[in-house]
Amino acid sequence: MQIQLMRMTGIARAVGLRLLLVTVGMLLLSQSVLSFPYQEAAALQTANADWPQLQADAQHTGRVAGSVAPKYRLKWAWFDTTHIARNFVSAPNTKITDSFGANFQITNVFSDQMQPVIAEGKVYVGTMNSRFYALDALTGDTRWEFAAGGPILQTAAYSGGTVVFGSMDGHIYALNASNGSLKWKYKTGAGVNAAPVIARNLVLVGSRDGRFYALDVASGALRWSYVTRVHPANAASPFNQAPIIAPAAVSEDGGVVMFGAENMFFYGLVTDTGAEKWPPKKLIGQSFHDGWPVVFNGKVIVRTMSSLEGAEFLMESQLDSLPANPAWSQEKSVIQNWLNQNPHQKTMYVLDVATGQEPYQVAMGRVTGNNHTPHPPVVDYLGRVLTYWRVRTATFTRDGECFGTKYCPDVSALDLATGDRVPLTPRSNPLFAPELDNGFVFSTGGQYLYAQNMFRGTYAIHLPTGASTRITTGIAKHDCADYRAWGVQIIFYGNDSTSDSCSLTSNLVPPNPSQSTDGYAAMAIATTNGTTILYSTQAMYGFIAAIEHTN
Repeated sequence: MQIQLMRMTGIARAVGLRLLLVTVGMLLLSQSVLSFPYQEAAALQTANADWPQLQADAQHTGRVAGSVAPKYRLKWAWFDTTHIARNFVSAPNTKITDSFGANFQITNVFSDQMQPVIAEGKVYVGTMNSRFYALDALTGDTRWEFAAGGPILQTAAYSGGTVVFGSMDGHIYALNASNGSLKWKYKTGAGVNAAPVIARNLVLVGSRDGRFYALDVASGALRWSYVTRVHPANAASPFNQAPIIAPAAVSEDGGVVMFGAENMFFYGLVTDTGAEKWPPKKLIGQSFHDGWPVVFNGKVIVRTMSSLEGAEFLMESQLDSLPANPAWSQEKSVIQNWLNQNPHQKTMYVLDVATGQEPYQVAMGRVTGNNHTPHPPVVDYLGRVLTYWRVRTATFTRDGECFGTKYCPDVSALDLATGDRVPLTPRSNPLFAPELDNGFVFSTGGQYLYAQNMFRGTYAIHLPTGASTRITTGIAKHDCADYRAWGVQIIFYGNDSTSDSCSLTSNLVPPNPSQSTDGYAAMAIATTNGTTILYSTQAMYGFIAAIEHTN
């Protein structure tokens, strides 16, 4: 089945290739900003390709042209302004914090939704400690720091020298990207924990106050706001003005902005005016939390969080009913029948951007456990929309049982013209086996699919050949596995001598105020001065990592 190729103009627009001038000196900062010396990189300024907002662009395709091929090394790991591990060599019984001394404690808390944003040669990240930082993309040095009024839970967005983020103090902040000085801030009626998107010179973001805002990116002036509502209209409904906690996405022409609210309605608004492009559409589920819409080729793909328990084992009896090695047509029929008989199990929607209509029902079973929102799809180098798929016989991931469930989710392409599954070949080697309750979030660069999970680690999968590489994991021996023996190239804490390989943690890990095992942020990929680097939020271990190729 033929999948349309991404137009080269679209790739160029997504990558945003441009030349940047090296910043000379630091401007005088406001009292809320702390400046740090800038160490200029030795490499000459060459091509730069940014990652300026969540999943690279306002459509959240998760796709750039640059890539980092195996073999890998940790270029730097930023814990705080005074603790930066550089050029860490992963070896048995060594740990990433060895150079910090025995009394080192982790102080920064990163939300597991926080994806680094990269532009102007800097990495921008916020913390739940209410601080926002700019780090040198090549060295990890702290360039500047800004004190917000509340925790920062989501990814920032960058455009034309301005970096924007929301805070749980209810403000949307815009900073000068070069020095961290405050350009403007806008007060909403409640906390803001959705990542902003920027399109048509507008900052587009929802708040827990039940309003969606369009602000001028240069001045912060309100262009329009929209109050979420039910459809058909009912002024007495308690589900009007429902909170917005997930990011929006913008159509490829920039003309439509789309988002979900916690009343489980999905909205499409005219970007320039805030008028409804189409009536709000009611979807099934309990939340849009930890997900985001993805727009590609005139369609918007939306995932919802199920309200049902036992998700890891749902559908197993249906898949059991199939013969060994069934054709996809047989599996599709069983899954569609299951969805028709259990419409409350539906968690995937594909809508037409122009009309809001659903042209087909995707034969999509349950691909996440613990009631997580299924991870959004990504677009690859061939213009394929890649997503998890629940099947009996996987063609790309490891086939068969997977950490307690009988059938590992597969990764396949979604044909946006028909809603059908297009299996991927050749199979990745048996290293990549995503669990339902420990799924990986995807991004793509060049011919590689990058996969990240806070607990299991990170992978690089070469799509043309299926070759998988384990890039990182936190602890050498944990959860009854020996990850160094499995070939992981970067292990942060080498408890190789332990006799207890089944512990879920290690006393080598410094005291940490937050050790979330969840992870809802993919790796970012950006090129600075000709060097392409993978950037990862290691929320479970309290640092931002920069990973590069090594020979």
